Amino acid sequence: MTPRGTMRAVVRTLRRADLPENGVVAFDVGDTHYLVADIDGEVRAFAVVGPAVRDLARTAVAEGRVRCPMHGWAIDPDVGQCGAADLCRYDPVPVQVDGDVIRVLA
Repeated sequence: MTPRGTMRAVVRTLRRADLPENGVVAFDVGDTHYLVADIDGEVRAFAVVGPAVRDLARTAVAEGRVRCPMHGWAIDPDVGQCGAADLCRYDPVPVQVDGDVIRVLA
């Protein structure tokens, strides 16, 4: 969510139905790689940097955490890192969920 009165640009809009329960959707906008995840009903989004971008389609949600597609390690949703430290980064990106619509913001 964005703070009240703060305007952010919409990077991509998704239908809620297109994001599987405890699943992910990956997409690119320009040179930036994004991952949107349903984690036990909570929608989170990340801008992904590093070698994991090659395998984003294989990213999974398990045990309430997004798992790095290369290493299988849990990604800290607040810090955006897995056990590979800075090698793969999952920078948190704000999202807005309004009923059936998910907006990924920048």
